[in-house]
Amino acid sequence: MAGLRAASGAVIVVMDDDLQHAPEDIGKLHAKIVAGYDLCYATFRQLQHALWKTAGSAFRDLTVRALLGVPRGIRISSFKAMSADIAREITRYEGPFPYVDGLALVLTRNVANVELEHHPRLDGRGHYSLRQSVSLWAKVAMNFSVVPLRVASWLGLGFAALGFLFAVYLIVQQLLFQRIPVPGWASLVIAILIVGGVQLLALGAIGEYLGRAYLHMTAKPQYVVKSRKGFGSTPGQP
Repeated sequence: MAGLRAASGAVIVVMDDDLQHAPEDIGKLHAKIVAGYDLCYATFRQLQHALWKTAGSAFRDLTVRALLGVPRGIRISSFKAMSADIAREITRYEGPFPYVDGLALVLTRNVANVELEHHPRLDGRGHYSLRQSVSLWAKVAMNFSVVPLRVASWLGLGFAALGFLFAVYLIVQQLLFQRIPVPGWASLVIAILIVGGVQLLALGAIGEYLGRAYLHMTAKPQYVVKSRKGFGSTPGQP
């Protein structure tokens, strides 16, 4: 975030500092932005990472795709280029847990990929630990979406419905066949399913309100203005 705020170019490039991202590939990302895309990610034929880190990246991509609505066929990575407009909007975020890709994908769906080579590390070792990877996933899951809260609501509704259906089934069994498998067990299970489901549903509703308040506090933009015509000059510019 500090780098994005300090950058002044028309196209901003973000890359790792260990030369696994080749500087000579910057032009390929830059060309996509010049062609009209707002954001361009490098996608790699084969990642030169440890197996756990590669698996973690794949899981993060699935989470981002589910929660942020990444355009179909687009893969994200830490090697990317973006227009100055997108960088400027990203740096408006002042919350304590920034996730640059999440902020960028909230702003635009005009995204491209460029396939590049991922080079092996020539010296030293990575310092991005498993703990930091889990923290990054938490930012993706919690900071930019209320989907987890909605999942809790739907689970609660599902369990409550299952309890009601089970109750109807047992009532029919008793009325028509006078047969209950284990006395007392059925009523206990039904009570747990219905009460537990209603509790989850209520917690999900509360979480929905809290989630919306959270998104409001983190200043999620209602819209992004890329250019203006007929309203005078852009504020701060001649």
